[in-house]
Amino acid sequence: ANLLISGLSQNPKAKAVCKDALRQTLQQAGEVVGISWGHKRGTCFVGMRTPLQASKAVLMFHDKPVMFPVYGKKVLKLKLDADQGLTPPPDEPLAEDDPGGFGDVEEMCPVSFTSREGKKMEEREKISERLWRRDNRRWCSICGSTEHIVKDCPTDLRQYHQRVAEGWLEPGMAVTDRLVFDPLPVVEGWSFGYTVTCNYEGGCGLRKSPAFPGE
Repeated sequence: ANLLISGLSQNPKAKAVCKDALRQTLQQAGEVVGISWGHKRGTCFVGMRTPLQASKAVLMFHDKPVMFPVYGKKVLKLKLDADQGLTPPPDEPLAEDDPGGFGDVEEMCPVSFTSREGKKMEEREKISERLWRRDNRRWCSICGSTEHIVKDCPTDLRQYHQRVAEGWLEPGMAVTDRLVFDPLPVVEGWSFGYTVTCNYEGGCGLRKSPAFPGE
């Protein structure tokens, strides 16, 4: 999972120091597989081994001061990067207009009275419509959901990362607002000295029971 981190020192000479200190800091949340600098000063991209580790890093260090040698404390901003390596959904084929319900007009009228220039214009319009649909489709490159676009993705919210870290949400899955904001129905059971708590999304948690139920 890729993180976008901002708030780093903008001094070009600080890159080596910041990179080493940032790696040591983020390793508290999991394995860091790569760090590369962003196009804007003071930003970088960090690859974490798993989406769960990325969520833990956001919970631990977002909006928190981190000490860097020589350059002092910096308040970091962490979020999931818009490029997570997901494959976009295929483009929907263009439906042919048939408002009158007459079916294939060319079969009824095999002779076309459309000029060659008119046909070229129709092809250009179809290509423009395909490009517009591709650029304006509802798809999120962060989580893969087709219900929102990147700027509306709930992965920017702390509550999303909290539910991932607690096991209520599967990291890396397509996210909807319902999964993040709806109350979690809880069912509790007892097994071998542990209280098992499960919710409708399939996440479970364990806590030690001091005694048998009813004792």
